[in-house]
Amino acid sequence: MGADGGLLGSCAQLTRPQVECFNNVKNKRYDIAIELAKQFRPIFDIIFMAPVRNYRARTKYSLMLQGVIPDCYIRPPLLEIPEFEKILIKEILKSAGLIQ
Repeated sequence: MGADGGLLGSCAQLTRPQVECFNNVKNKRYDIAIELAKQFRPIFDIIFMAPVRNYRARTKYSLMLQGVIPDCYIRPPLLEIPEFEKILIKEILKSAGLIQ
C-alpha cells in the first residue's frame, strides 16, 4: 500500500476492486482500501500459494470458472494444477460470490 504502481499478475482478474483499492490508497482513504483488499486477498492467497510458479495455471482456471475465458489450457513447460488446487479455487470463488 502506498506504491505509485506495480506489475501485478493478479490484475488479470478482479481488476475493478483492485483499481478501486489503489485509488483509495492514492487518495489516503486507507479504511476503504483495506476493506476492498479484504474482499480479494483470500482469492489471491490461493492463486499465489506455493509453488508460486503455478499462479498462471491457477489464474487461467479461475478465469475459466468465472466465464472470462473458454478454457484453461496450459502450454508446456507449465503444468496443469492438481485437483486439490482446483477444489480450493472453486471453493474460494464460491465463497466470494464470483461463481455458483
